[in-house]
Amino acid sequence: EDACLDCTAGFSTGGIVVGATTCSSCDGGTYSEELAVNCSTCAPGTYSGSSSSSCTDCDAGKYSAEDGGDTCLVCNRDKGYWSSVGASSCDEAAPGFFYNTQNKPEVCPDGVS
Repeated sequence: EDACLDCTAGFSTGGIVVGATTCSSCDGGTYSEELAVNCSTCAPGTYSGSSSSSCTDCDAGKYSAEDGGDTCLVCNRDKGYWSSVGASSCDEAAPGFFYNTQNKPEVCPDGVS
């Protein structure tokens, strides 16, 4: 007796609509909800590991510039760059300012630029 194949979240039938015999894990940078035929790609500013049921926003101070990110890169705070949660790029502080650990621009201390 034939039975329908129900893939759990984080897996898909790999594009097979009818007659799939296995569920395949979604790669890093992709995700799926339950019963998915295909895995979906994470948007810039988000990432996922393999077998994910959703994408996760990059933390403040990190970014993911491309579709399908499986990790977030760290902004270079030492050079005056920072980002908010879910960023696809880092922002540069204006001259004479830097980003503190709360992602707020602060005036550089006297003698520092």
